[in-house]
Amino acid sequence: MRRASPEPAVRVALSEDGDLWTSERLHRQVETWRAEWPHPVVFYVGSDVGLDPDLVRSCRLKLAFGRVTLPHQLARLVLLEQLYRALSMAAGIPYHRATL
Repeated sequence: MRRASPEPAVRVALSEDGDLWTSERLHRQVETWRAEWPHPVVFYVGSDVGLDPDLVRSCRLKLAFGRVTLPHQLARLVLLEQLYRALSMAAGIPYHRATL
């Protein structure tokens, strides 16, 4: 997967033992990337056996959508929804659970 990824890029591994972020925290990070990083951001979603440990170690961030194991298709859907939510907040669309 890493060879297929563009360089340079911010690499983010999705892993059940990653950091737990709120939607608002992801929004702030996306805004930082948009302002300061003109290159791609790559999210790695593992299969049912997870991600290669070397790939995970090479990532700048390791995120989780909870401590449960999700099928990778569902994890991809949750990732897309969270990125949509972050970009919606960036566009000024109110977030119904905002605590900012």
